Amino acid sequence: MQLRCHMCKKAVRLGDKKHHFEADCSHRPIACPLCDSQVTPATLQEHQMDSCSRRIVPCPECQAEVTASELDAHQVESCAHRMVKCQVCQEQVQLSDMQAHMEKRAGMHISSLLCENGALHIEVQSLRAAAGAAGGGRESTKDELQRLKRENHPMREPQGIPLTLERLERLKASFRAQANLRKAADLSGARASRLRGHYRQES
Repeated sequence: MQLRCHMCKKAVRLGDKKHHFEADCSHRPIACPLCDSQVTPATLQEHQMDSCSRRIVPCPECQAEVTASELDAHQVESCAHRMVKCQVCQEQVQLSDMQAHMEKRAGMHISSLLCENGALHIEVQSLRAAAGAAGGGRESTKDELQRLKRENHPMREPQGIPLTLERLERLKASFRAQANLRKAADLSGARASRLRGHYRQES
């Protein structure tokens, strides 16, 4: 006696019904061996080619092979061809081209960094003058500012030398030192203001 499988519609002998359902039916539910999604033998190949989250796909930018579920993260975080912002000029550059960009734009980068450094230096000098004129702690603040200036004098990179990441870090360190000068001047000015208020109250 035969009957027809209700899933694949194939004629099956009554005694083979259980075996057919468990091992032969092309529409029986099975787990994808890659992602564990429930599919059928009839749809497994198409699933693994088109929709399985663990299938291997090439990155459209760098052609690296990653799983489909990790493609978005790869393109944002680790793709060598993703666009990143140059920390000096803010231009969008492919990560793989960043070193070449640094070397090509070395003169412009150095000029930009030194201009910014010069502006910070002028501002610090102005704050120093204001703090010194305010009175309290003038000599100690002046000595401290001179020491910081000597220890962190801005680097003058000659034009035409490639701006390597090491040189860029040294220039950044110079800017941070200038920021420290500004903080020192701000603290001195605040201390002077408190002293003037104290003297006015006593008088």
